[in-house]
Amino acid sequence: MSLFIDINDPELTTVDGRVYYRSEPFTGETVEYLPDFTEIENTSYENGYREQSCTAWYPDGTRRHSGWYRRGFKYDDWRYWSPDGTLIQEDNYDTSGYLQHRKRWDSAGVLIEDFDAAALAKPLLPSAVNHKDPGLVYDKNHDGLNTYHGRPFTGQAVGYGYNYADGPIVEIEWHLDGYRDGPEFAWHWDGARDHAWVNDRGNPIGLQITWNQDGTPQHREIADDSGKTLRQQRRDDNGELTTYPAETHPDLAHDDPTLTAAESGALQHNGRPFTGRVHTPTYIQDYRDGYPDGLYTESVRGKVSHEGVNSPTGPIGSWYRYRPDGRISEEHHYDRHHRLLLRRQWDEDGALAAPMTGLALQDNRKASE
Repeated sequence: MSLFIDINDPELTTVDGRVYYRSEPFTGETVEYLPDFTEIENTSYENGYREQSCTAWYPDGTRRHSGWYRRGFKYDDWRYWSPDGTLIQEDNYDTSGYLQHRKRWDSAGVLIEDFDAAALAKPLLPSAVNHKDPGLVYDKNHDGLNTYHGRPFTGQAVGYGYNYADGPIVEIEWHLDGYRDGPEFAWHWDGARDHAWVNDRGNPIGLQITWNQDGTPQHREIADDSGKTLRQQRRDDNGELTTYPAETHPDLAHDDPTLTAAESGALQHNGRPFTGRVHTPTYIQDYRDGYPDGLYTESVRGKVSHEGVNSPTGPIGSWYRYRPDGRISEEHHYDRHHRLLLRRQWDEDGALAAPMTGLALQDNRKASE
């Protein structure tokens, strides 16, 4: 039996975007009323998250907006109407809650905005080469030179869904002197992320994440600035994270008395360079041979808010900031020299909120080497 709860019920609370009723994750529907008990909004919840339908009305009963939620995120088509019943906005979201398309009309029904939010968030350069271009030849063993018209390829390669240039962009990768070098991104066909990382002469470095179509991480790999894999992580069907190889190094608090700093700045454990993990109430950093070298994670109220990989001299690879609902709000991608290759930022609607910046967009990394 589904529960129908007034949105103003004092026993209905929200913590980090999750709704609780009498201290339990809420499953049912919330209803918002005017003082005369006119219903103006109805939203479905499952296990504390908005799920399925959401509909709102103006006081006279005219529909105000309607759409769908999935795991708490806006999903699929959302429509908005003016008080006179005129359609004024139409949005489409992917399965992980990121805005894909938006259209807006004025009160006369004239289209005043029509943009492809997904395409704007995909860093495509004007000089990009189609993966299917016959002049682009990939080394079959993935460990040698990729060429373009017989010369080592430097530039950006792009893959399209359905193998047509007017299909959705499903992969973008940068190349330098014939090697994959720089950011590499892939998307599911509905626009949701598939994977992202930074390559250095063909070797992925830093934090590498592969996502399920619903936006949940499927596989993660952490590599140092030479591309050597430090560890891998995979989530099972229950969401449990398994790390391999198994952790064998110590995990110590930052104020552990056995930890000291040498004159060189290296962290020591009982007088020897420390390899392991150091944690504080808000962050965790992996160390190797006395220096930060591995995954760095910040958390707020038990949820990861910022993560990436440090080398002994600075950040490398992909770094992410997350909203409380788990979606990415900002990302930075660094090469092994700690130079910023690409920065992107999203608003609460999951649309690109700031212009993309970084060395990769200038397409001049070769000249700067």
